[in-house]
Amino acid sequence: MPALLRISAFALVLAAYSPLASADFAFSLSYEVDERPVAMQGTVAVDSERLRLRRLSVEAPGTKLHGRGSVTLSGARPRAQLVLEGESLNLESLLAPFAEAQEQSERVFPDAPLPLDFLRTWDGSARVSLGRVETPFAIFEDVVVPLRLEAGLLEIQDMSGRVAGGTFSGGLLLSTADPPQARAWLQVEDLQPALLPHAPDEPWVEGAVTDVLVEGRGTGRSIAEIMARANGRFLVSSGAGTLPDGYVKLFGANLFWNLFQQVNPLRDRQRDNRMECFVMHFTVRDGIGVADRSVVLQTGDVTLIGSGEVDLESEAIALGVMAQPRRALNLDPGALTNVARVEGTLKNPEFRVDSASQALGAGVTAGAAFATLGASLLVQKLYSLARLDPAPCQTALGQPAANDS
Repeated sequence: MPALLRISAFALVLAAYSPLASADFAFSLSYEVDERPVAMQGTVAVDSERLRLRRLSVEAPGTKLHGRGSVTLSGARPRAQLVLEGESLNLESLLAPFAEAQEQSERVFPDAPLPLDFLRTWDGSARVSLGRVETPFAIFEDVVVPLRLEAGLLEIQDMSGRVAGGTFSGGLLLSTADPPQARAWLQVEDLQPALLPHAPDEPWVEGAVTDVLVEGRGTGRSIAEIMARANGRFLVSSGAGTLPDGYVKLFGANLFWNLFQQVNPLRDRQRDNRMECFVMHFTVRDGIGVADRSVVLQTGDVTLIGSGEVDLESEAIALGVMAQPRRALNLDPGALTNVARVEGTLKNPEFRVDSASQALGAGVTAGAAFATLGASLLVQKLYSLARLDPAPCQTALGQPAANDS
């Protein structure tokens, strides 16, 4: 059990169905989840057709919600309606026990079955409007989530809100047909990493305004199964900014910045933390995410560029990366000392750095090369691209480079 639920006080009266009478009942519920107090209260009105929930309130550390709803029992399936509003919702506190259990797992995507039977037997709608939602990785504001469930089809359309100075929108379609099918999308625009939660004395990113696009579809009875069969893409694009010297607990930023410092051929002469652009662009087909020279970090002096694969079923990573000085393009591949590989899993990524001569004979591969072509073709391909591509970030985005004037 991820948490021990202790009921400290409970008073709830349920009325037997009666077509001749109606009644109102007040309820109050308080409990603790891992010593975090939660209090809920409201009024239930029962008549011959439906149950109405009024003056609902939920309070917990960092959380204050109120709402109303109803349940209609007539018809082919019970139908529920809910309106939930609030000043704040602290998901980090409420979900801490479950997050701790997930941290102990070796996987990122949970394999717990989705509640498909429940979704097949109920209809309903809900609208959630929250002023502030706190999570371990970001604070969201003005969050609106409209939800509809009809005949086994769950729809979340036009989800929206603000995050770290930017905006987000997204949605979800989940069909409980056999096999279950899911489609999801999320777009974040103008996110400012400097506004993401971090300790005041913690090294952090400056500038680097970021856009994120995630879209995909798949089939399965759990998130892990859906990801194993997914098709879609994952794109992160950041503009100019300054990267810190120290550790950054920001998604994969620390991994890539440490990797950049390790493979930077100019590291002994200059440590330039100014970033011109960063792109990570994976196309996903049948559960395999492929980056074809579409992982790019560029500074004024150096370009880091890579290709690779992520197997979303096993969560294994295979990524080949190299750095190339932008002002010393007459180097020979045999003289490079800046070839790297990223291995391990999404939960526990690892990287190692080899000289080019070692990599050329070590079977380092990336993307399609991981399976067939070998390290020498990868290194030569990345090296050639770093020399010839005047705008690798635009190339990684799939956009043509602007003509030089």
